[in-house]
Amino acid sequence: RRVHGGIRFSVMDEDGDIEEHWAPFMGAAPDLPHSGSWDSQGYVAPYVATPKDKVVSLLTLLDITSQDVIYDLGCGDGRVVLEAAKRWGARGVGIDLNESLVARAAAKAQAESITSVEFRAGDIFDPSLDLSSATVVFLYLLPEGLEMVRPILDGLAQKGRLRAVVASSWPLKGSSMHEQRIADLEAYLYRTHSQ
Repeated sequence: RRVHGGIRFSVMDEDGDIEEHWAPFMGAAPDLPHSGSWDSQGYVAPYVATPKDKVVSLLTLLDITSQDVIYDLGCGDGRVVLEAAKRWGARGVGIDLNESLVARAAAKAQAESITSVEFRAGDIFDPSLDLSSATVVFLYLLPEGLEMVRPILDGLAQKGRLRAVVASSWPLKGSSMHEQRIADLEAYLYRTHSQ
């Protein structure tokens, strides 16, 4: 359920115990033009870390290689791009509004001597954000945020290097890319028509 500036949710742990969590909304800075339509103070996603096994499974499905450039929009602690770099030698860019999460991700990359990734504090809807080098984009956004980013991704799929998009939890409705629902991973995989 939504609470001021975030979302409160329950998670069942491995022992069957229920844990209560609160996550701040992340995504779009409240001072940008589109943010007036949000009831969550302008943010488009709560921070919810994707389990490592899910990250590895999704990256495996994508046939990641060292030629890929992974962008994680709303990267949180950076686990998607870090895992892609460690396992497959891919390059990666993680972007998040939360500066402390960006600092944590950068510190982890430095501690593990991973130099093929970078993390930026920023708004994924900033019009100056250049995604043209992306071959794969990961997203965990609420449906309204996905609707806002879909035209950008469809444009990249048609004229850029983009070959795949992963949307966790909700579909990228109306996308021109080929959709594959991965039910057991609660994700949607979109591939360009050239794939």
